[in-house]
Amino acid sequence: MYNLEELVSKIEQKRNGKTILYVSNEVEHGVGLSDYLENVIHICLKHSNTVDYLKEEGKTVICFDSDIPNHTARSSADLLQIIPTLKEQGIVSDGDYVQTFKISPKFEFEAETHKLVILNTSSELNQLFERKVSQANLFEKELVCIPKTRIGQLDTFSYDDCAEYFGNKFVIQFDRGHTGSGTRFISSEEEFKPISEKFPKRSVRISEYVEGDTYSVNCCMSSSGVLIGGIYRQITGIPELTSNRGGTVGGTFQHGLLGSQLDALGVELLKIEKLLGNYSYKGLFGLDFIVSDDTVYIIEMNARQQMTVAFNSHINVMQKIPPLNLLHIAVFLGIDTFEIEEINRYSTREIHAGQLYLRNTHDSVLKVSHEKKTGVYSLETGEFIKTSYQFSDCSEGEILLLTQLKGTSIKPEGEVARIQGRNLLDENGFPLKSYIDFLTRINQ
Repeated sequence: MYNLEELVSKIEQKRNGKTILYVSNEVEHGVGLSDYLENVIHICLKHSNTVDYLKEEGKTVICFDSDIPNHTARSSADLLQIIPTLKEQGIVSDGDYVQTFKISPKFEFEAETHKLVILNTSSELNQLFERKVSQANLFEKELVCIPKTRIGQLDTFSYDDCAEYFGNKFVIQFDRGHTGSGTRFISSEEEFKPISEKFPKRSVRISEYVEGDTYSVNCCMSSSGVLIGGIYRQITGIPELTSNRGGTVGGTFQHGLLGSQLDALGVELLKIEKLLGNYSYKGLFGLDFIVSDDTVYIIEMNARQQMTVAFNSHINVMQKIPPLNLLHIAVFLGIDTFEIEEINRYSTREIHAGQLYLRNTHDSVLKVSHEKKTGVYSLETGEFIKTSYQFSDCSEGEILLLTQLKGTSIKPEGEVARIQGRNLLDENGFPLKSYIDFLTRINQ
């Protein structure tokens, strides 16, 4: 198994002095890369305290909101409009590498126009594996264990038919959706009817409701097989933190899975590995799954970097194993021979680390009114201790708070703030009330 220094050395040899651009709306998605690698440029849309902290450390960050007056960029693809200027300045050259958080056809077009080499799976594969309908069809073909499922146009289903087939409680997923926004939990005709009347022609995936905890696993597909970055038990539907019953508000790497449950997950990952291999997929992806007794049900795949990858990668470094964000780059550079079993044995161990999000629980845009800045705080007193954007800077009794700047507009269910801590759970496995209280006080 490569240690961090060996992996970095191999990556630096392969890239042969080429620049790596990490382009995303939020700089936080690419945090960590410039800690390990030379000549990394972060290009982001939104200004944040983390942008300022990275610049203070001497990292190269181009933030459109703070550095480019009167810009019109609205997406990661739009951010690539800066490339001709960077080429004129000798900062970027043809053949340099670019990675983004979530690939799109527009991003691919812009990157190829500017003669950059993309370190992401294609948008075509992203959509094939990520859209709920095609995803379910692919999973069923490879006999991946998924909840009982039916697919079709919503107006072809009635509540009575669904209740008879799935039971009194079932799940409707629109073909597209994220952070729970495309998922509806149905337990009565009163809940079913407004959705079917509002979206009669939408393609949906309807599944049985499976009782059990929900987890995510961060992975990287290589020619050697699936590399696991970490297993993360999701925390969903806390009413103080979200208005969406199915909305994700955080999670913990203190996953609590038994050996038999990890074995069952391993069986499903082998099926996913075969499926991805059939399409020559490589790089980051994530799976959401439910564990019911010793059965693992795969409920969703994100064919891209998940929100937790930067945090997960930081934890990997603390575990002294190759970080997931570097494994992704290594795979795309052709450094693709890894000791899968050894890496996965370490990465699937429980870690006392987790995070919680505060979402905008209003049905209208929220203006951030607090003046707290990103950094390390005392959980007990709420006192600011020091500036930081790294979880490892927290000692016992301290948390890392990641905030939006005052005056930022947050859409409904958008993230207002996030905290990361070492001991997130009480003795019953639920988030400690002190963490929830800390978050809910932020914007009061």
